Amino acid sequence: MSINTLAEYSELITDIEQSKTITETIDKMAKADALKAYTRKIGMDIKGQNLFAEARMLAECKAGEITRTMEKAKGGRPTKTRSSKERVLAYADQGLTRKQVYNWQKMTVIVKSNFLDKLT
Repeated sequence: MSINTLAEYSELITDIEQSKTITETIDKMAKADALKAYTRKIGMDIKGQNLFAEARMLAECKAGEITRTMEKAKGGRPTKTRSSKERVLAYADQGLTRKQVYNWQKMTVIVKSNFLDKLT
């Protein structure tokens, strides 16, 4: 494992922890996937690849935390009942599926209790 790999991992973890929006977090997931694929392509050992897989899991947990605190769309007929300024975007309007959001929130609970205990 190279120094550059550890630096990239450290920077990615910091970026994930500082993510405030779901879009930023999804971008970090994509970056983790790209870095994992890159480490595999250059023939790095499995430990290097696993670093970025762990970063992906942490990004998914962060996404679960963010979606858990997001204001939920009320449903109904917003064009008839509320002004468009007050409209809360539904998951689908943000490019998310309910299944993704459910999995992220579920992973947050599981990973926080198991995975992070093993890291420390």
